[in-house]
Amino acid sequence: MPKKKVSWLSKTLRWDSRITLYPEDVPDHQMIVYERIGASASSDPDFDSLEQVFYHYTDQVAGSGTHKGYLIMKHRDGDKIFSQYEGAHRVVIGAAGWEGSAEGRLRYTGGTGRFKTIQGSGPYRMKILPAGGLYHVETTWEGEVEF
Repeated sequence: MPKKKVSWLSKTLRWDSRITLYPEDVPDHQMIVYERIGASASSDPDFDSLEQVFYHYTDQVAGSGTHKGYLIMKHRDGDKIFSQYEGAHRVVIGAAGWEGSAEGRLRYTGGTGRFKTIQGSGPYRMKILPAGGLYHVETTWEGEVEF
């Protein structure tokens, strides 16, 4: 199948688990592992209205650092798309509070059903905002895929 350009937007629906570790080697050092559930929006029906499960690891000092993880995109018919991502993030504190941003690269690694052979990659950007004691994450991704 030929390559096609795809983009999607993901918004946080809920947090299913999160643990924060404090190594104490330098001030404000945190290691965070979480599972976050999101939903996608895309003009491409293969990537629209999918449940997204992010398994995420962050290593940061004072809110800035690196992250990596795995994303499973779940279709209503049961098919799944698997990917890995890695990037860097930072937090800026201002008069109105804090806001975070991140960027990196996501790579599709396979799937099930008609997405079994999916391949492709592209950059992503995240906007991270405070929300109810945790934070709300919006992710945009754009790249080429083939399956």
